[in-house]
This record gives sequence, C-alpha cells and structure tokens, in this order.
Amino acid sequence: MSDKIPISRDQLEDDLRQMTAVMVGIVGALFHFPQEMRDQFLGVEIDGEAWSPGFYTDGIDDGDIAQFNVEQHPFVAIVRHAYDYAYQVEGAHDFDLEALSDDVAPVREQLPAQDINGLPTPMNYVDGRIRKVLDTFVARYDLNSGNSLSVEQLALLANMSPATVRTSLNKEGLRLVDPAPKGSKVINLDPSEEWGTRPSGYEKKGPKRNQLGNAEALDWLSRRRSFIPNKQVGTGVDWKTAAKNAFAEDVNNFPAVLKRIVKLSGISRPEIAAAVQKSEDWVDGLIGGERVEIDIAALVRFAGLVQVPPARFASQAVAHLLEAADQTPESMDQ
Repeated sequence: MSDKIPISRDQLEDDLRQMTAVMVGIVGALFHFPQEMRDQFLGVEIDGEAWSPGFYTDGIDDGDIAQFNVEQHPFVAIVRHAYDYAYQVEGAHDFDLEALSDDVAPVREQLPAQDINGLPTPMNYVDGRIRKVLDTFVARYDLNSGNSLSVEQLALLANMSPATVRTSLNKEGLRLVDPAPKGSKVINLDPSEEWGTRPSGYEKKGPKRNQLGNAEALDWLSRRRSFIPNKQVGTGVDWKTAAKNAFAEDVNNFPAVLKRIVKLSGISRPEIAAAVQKSEDWVDGLIGGERVEIDIAALVRFAGLVQVPPARFASQAVAHLLEAADQTPESMDQ
C-alpha cells in the first residue's frame, strides 16, 4: 500500500465486516428475527446464545467476524469502488463513475454512525474509516468535476488536518469564496461543521461554506506531497464543465486557472494562437502569467475557444495583466 493512502485495504475489509454486524444488530433489535435469518444475513453460523436478539453487537468473537460473508451485500461493492477511486488504486476507473456517485450518496447518508448500543461505528464522524473513504470519494469527484472544494475536502485529499490546510492557504494568500448562489442545495461533511456545496445526489439545504476554486484547489493540491494525483486513464474530467465552473467565480490566480483549462482541453499552443489571432509568444505569456499586450478582441476569442463567458474571462485577464504590470489602466497600452 502506498504511504499516501491513510487506510489500508485490510482495514477497510475489517470495517465492512464490522458494519455488517452493526446493521444486523440494529435490525435484530428492532424486529427480533430468528437466528437462522441472522446467520443467513451474515453468511456464517454463530454458535452460542450470547448473541441473541437485541444484543447482536455484544460479545461477537473476532473469529466469527472474520468469517462473515459480506460479498452478498450491495453496499460492500459500493464502498470498495469508492475506495479505489478515492485513492486512485488499481481498478479506479473500471466502473461507471456517474453511476457510482449515485450509489455512494444513499450509502454515505444512511449507514449508521452508531450501533444499537450507541457506540461509534466505522461511519462515525470523528474517525470512522468508511466515512473517511466515502467523503474522500466525494472530494475527488468534486475535484474532477470542476467544482470548488471546502477546506475539509482539501484536507482529505492532501491527508492533512483542516487547521493545517487553513494555515497553508493563508500563507499562500489563497482566498476562499462562496461558490454557490443564494438558495442553492448543499450537504454536510460533519454535522458539527458548517455546510458545503455538493453536486446533484448529495443535496441538503443549509448555510454555505466558503471554498477554494477548482483550478486553484488542483494547483494547491499538486504541491502537497501526500496528495494522490489522478491516474492518467479516464480521470472523468469534462474540460468544458471544468472551464465553465472555474470562471463562474472570481479567481485568485488567473494564469493557474487558464493553464489548468488549456491542459484539460488538449488544445495546442499553435491552435490557440491561430484561433485568437495572436502569436504563440503572446499565448505562452498569457498562460505563463507574464506581462503581454492587452488585446480585448483576442481575449474574447480566447474565451470562445475554451467556451467560457467572454466578459468574465476578459475582465479577469485584464485585471491580472494590470496587476502584473503594476500600472493603472490609463498607462497601459490599449
């Protein structure tokens, strides 16, 4: 296992078996189904009377737990696939990502955080490993879908604490923004925290949490040693959606955002130069954050090429170029 992955496959499998026992305990306490049905659910016969209805999570022998046949339960495959994608291990793209995201949503919301006795399960909000796997899946899904990321999501992907992430962002002068319009739907990572935006399927209303823009989040993560980058095959990124989302809000680092979108699009420098009717040096300078001539018409053509709103793209480009030149608009060449 890579030292960048905080949860081993064996730990995940142990927790999946524990989660199965938790659910049997809850259902058994509520409905008192017979031992035969209980053993069928677990896929193994449990000896002894200590594990009777209403006490299904007490006194389970570790040897019995190790024998649980969890393969029959759909949530197990969902969590395993979420693990593969969250940490980009082998098989990370051997499934329909959109279908998996739809499956993860109810599993993430409905698996119990406490057992029948009120004890924490692998889905608890403090240190539950299954909870962490599913939240990391959502964070990577957001990253690859062009969405903004919360501090907590950045922490999961960088394998850092939220406090350390906030300190790093402050040192780098990266500004968190409110990515969602008023009245948008959001979901929570932790009920003790504020709420953060999520894609369809992860929705619940509540106040919004400030987040870091997608391109800046990717740039920041790429400089973290513990971040696991996407495998080159099938990242699931729709560059047009990523571009639209990136320029739907003000950005702190225009060149980083533009470089990210150009890389995702696969459009070559000569193709860009021809489309915007400028030299390749001008294109390289704009993408590289250098001072170049402000040409509004060329910027509008560039916006059309990457399919983002021209007014927003051009205004942010001009703001960056003015700042880079440290001049007022009156003193810049038009």
